[in-house]
Amino acid sequence: MGIFKRVKHMATADVHHFLDKVENPISMIKQYIRELEEQIGQAQQALSQQYFVERKYELQIEELSALVRKRSRQAELAVARGEDEIAELALEDKLTNQTKLAASKAQYETLKTQSSVLLNQIKLMKEKYDELQLKKQHLLSRIHAAQAIQAASSSLTAFDADRLNYGLARIEEQVWRLESGALAGRQVGEVLQAAPAVNEQERREEIQKELAALKEKKGSV
Repeated sequence: MGIFKRVKHMATADVHHFLDKVENPISMIKQYIRELEEQIGQAQQALSQQYFVERKYELQIEELSALVRKRSRQAELAVARGEDEIAELALEDKLTNQTKLAASKAQYETLKTQSSVLLNQIKLMKEKYDELQLKKQHLLSRIHAAQAIQAASSSLTAFDADRLNYGLARIEEQVWRLESGALAGRQVGEVLQAAPAVNEQERREEIQKELAALKEKKGSV
């Protein structure tokens, strides 16, 4: 096995191992994110209900406080008029409403504490939600990087030096053929453009003319 193939198999094995390890955490993080979204939504609804009840207690406290003040004034007026029975009734109702007021205030403070705790829980859940979102993006980027490595490894293994050399040799041979054809065409063109050859008949006539001249010259000697 060539060095390129060994490197490819090693890299591919590492990549697959990495992807197998990453796939489950991604699914788990997505599940945690969904659960957090549901919990945050539920906590938000609960907090909204808390604020609604708080407002009701605030109104109740305002009403009871006003009633206590009213009964106190009524008792004072009754005493000033010498109406002790009416004063006693007013004071009795005042004390009753003071007890209710104290209980409402205590319950109101408890609600305020619960709302504060719930709001802090929502903040913590939101921080964890943001953290998981960043973690998910980080793992996804690592997966993409691993996939790029896998693709590069596959390309590296697909590279065949012998096949490439053979292909280049064939290309070079084709170039030689083209160059040879071009050279032959140029040389033939030069021959065709040269002075045309003497016609054979004309050549024979020329020979006979010169031969007759030689004979005539010899006879005159």
